[in-house]
Amino acid sequence: MKYHFLSLLAFAASAAAVPAAAGTQTLLSPQEVAFHEAAMHALATSRASAPDSTGTAGVKAMGDRPLPGTPEANRFRAYPPSCASYPLPDKASGPTLFTGVVPLYALSAQGAYIENVSVTVWRVACSSGRVGTPYAPNGTPNAITLIRFDRAADVDHKATAYPTLPFVQVSQGNISFDDSVKSHPRMTDEPNTVAANVLYGAAMIDSTTYVLENFPGANSSYFFFNQAFKLRINPFLQNVAPTNADIPAYAPTQETYPDAFAGMPITGYFATSWFDPAHSGEGMLIDIYPQADGARSMFAAWYTFNQEGTPFWIIGQGAFQAGAKSITLQAAYQTGGGFAGGFDTADLTLHDWGTLEVDFPSCDTMRFTFDGQADDQTGAPGGSGAREWKRIADVNGLTCE
Repeated sequence: MKYHFLSLLAFAASAAAVPAAAGTQTLLSPQEVAFHEAAMHALATSRASAPDSTGTAGVKAMGDRPLPGTPEANRFRAYPPSCASYPLPDKASGPTLFTGVVPLYALSAQGAYIENVSVTVWRVACSSGRVGTPYAPNGTPNAITLIRFDRAADVDHKATAYPTLPFVQVSQGNISFDDSVKSHPRMTDEPNTVAANVLYGAAMIDSTTYVLENFPGANSSYFFFNQAFKLRINPFLQNVAPTNADIPAYAPTQETYPDAFAGMPITGYFATSWFDPAHSGEGMLIDIYPQADGARSMFAAWYTFNQEGTPFWIIGQGAFQAGAKSITLQAAYQTGGGFAGGFDTADLTLHDWGTLEVDFPSCDTMRFTFDGQADDQTGAPGGSGAREWKRIADVNGLTCE
C-alpha cells in the first residue's frame, strides 16, 4: 500500500508547473509544502519498514558487534574499487548521458520555494579486465556512473537558502519505479564506500557530484549501472511531474571513452605478485609506497634464471608522480654474500643491470619491456624484449576489480 500511495503522489498532477527563474524565491503555498512533506514522510516510513540485510526490520537497540570490520572488498560494489577515490570529479567528461534543468524543493529563511538546478549524468571509464565481476558478470567493460546537481550562479549559495536532494530512482529489469524501496539506489559524494548514503531531502548548499551505488545486504536491490537503465528524479512538488531519463548501456570506443584504452594510473592496487602464464618459474613481486616529498615509488623484484638454470633476482626501483600510467625502473642485482660460513653482507657486490619500463593496461595485466646486460663473469642473464604478465591474486582489502 505504501508503494501505491507513493505512485499516486508522483503522478498526482496532469500538468507541470512553471518554476521560478534562478535567483528568485517565490514561496510555496502551505498546501504545496504539505504535499511535499507528506511524500517525504511516506518515503521514510516505507524505507524504515523494509527488511534490512538480515531480513528483519531495522534494529533500534545496541547490537552485538564490539569490533570494527576488517578490510575486504564490498561484495555489493557497483564498479572496480581501483576506479575512483575521493574527491569525485566536478566536471563532466565523455558522452553526456542526460542533461537538463530540474525544479527542486528548496528552503530559505523565509520559507519553502522552488529552485531550478542543472542535472548532468555521465560515466567515467574504469579498468576492464573483461573477467566476471559482481557488476559485470559477463566480462563487459566497466565504468562508474555519476550524477551532478549544479546550482545556478545567481542564486543565494549561503546556508540560508538551498535546494534539497530529490528522490532518485532506477528502473532496471524487474525493478520498477512503483517500488519506492527497491528502485532507490545508494548515492554518496565519496566513492568506494560500503553503506554511506546521502539521504533524499538533504540540504544541497553546494553543487555536488554523486556516484550511483548499491545498498549492502541480501535483501537490497542490485543494479548493473554499466547496463541500460531508466532514471527518475522526483522532487515531489505539487503539479510538477518527475524527470525521467533513459541511460544507455556503457559501450566505450576510442572516440567516446579514450581513457578506457589508455591504461591505468599506477597505485597500490598493483602491489602484488605477477607471473608469466606462458613460462613457469618466473615472476615478479611489486610494492608501491609513498615518498616524503609527495611522490611515490615502485619496487619490483623479478625472480628469473639464466640459460644454465641458475636463479637470479633482478631488483628495480623508480619514482613517479600520482596519476602516472607508466614508469621506468633502474634495475640491478647482487652477487656474493656466501652461505657456507654464514651470510656476510660485507661480501655483497651490487651490479647495474639495465631498465624495466612498466605499465598496467588493466587490473589483471602488467606489461613491461626490459633491456639488461648479460655478464659472463657473474652469470647474470641479459637481453631485451617485452612481456605481458598476469596478477596472481588481489591484496586483502585492495581488490582491484
